[in-house]
Amino acid sequence: MKRDLDLYREILMAMEARPAHEGIMMSLPDHKEDEEEHLRVSEHVHTMHKAGLIEGYTTALADGRRLNWQVIRITNEGHDYIDAIRKDTIWEKTKAKLKSVGGGASLDIIKDLALLQIKQELGLS
Repeated sequence: MKRDLDLYREILMAMEARPAHEGIMMSLPDHKEDEEEHLRVSEHVHTMHKAGLIEGYTTALADGRRLNWQVIRITNEGHDYIDAIRKDTIWEKTKAKLKSVGGGASLDIIKDLALLQIKQELGLS
């Protein structure tokens, strides 16, 4: 499976948008009838957890074939990452820069690149 940075962003923004009074537990994805999509999203949530962007845990579903990742909260590092890539224009410029060097990089590099774009917009570099 190839990492989908747009999906990382989508998951983080969905988590961030949840009202606090609804609680912070979230099961992804909401459309479990599409097993392939479920597995793709679940694997991304798992890697986001391992990368320190979110806190979560996994449970086996009754069918025994699928894992369901429960997202508990976004970590401080996850908030820093989403703050850096929140603005659509910054995200698109960041992805364009990444594409010019082959399309991939570590999350730290991606965040740094997005922050550089923000600094340029603010006239700080």
